[in-house]
Amino acid sequence: MKKSFITVRSMFCAAALIFGVVCSASAQNHTPTPEPTRGVMSDQVVVARLAQQGYADIRNMRREGNNVIAEAVKEGRQVTVQIDGLTGQIHERQN
Repeated sequence: MKKSFITVRSMFCAAALIFGVVCSASAQNHTPTPEPTRGVMSDQVVVARLAQQGYADIRNMRREGNNVIAEAVKEGRQVTVQIDGLTGQIHERQN
């Protein structure tokens, strides 16, 4: 009985040690994902808002702070738009 207890205890300690090493290694490789700023529109909401306002072929979206810059077509014109990610206000400039 005593030999069996030592073997089980040794296996448990080895498993705990391996688990600790694996968890430690994975924690070192974890890069935190930045959380979106609270209240800022997601890309999907921005695209929906632009489409609702008559913009089509929306592409090359990028974020600059709380704003989203994108290229789109409206009434046959190629435009660059800046969308305020907090208010949804759209500013347009013709290319």
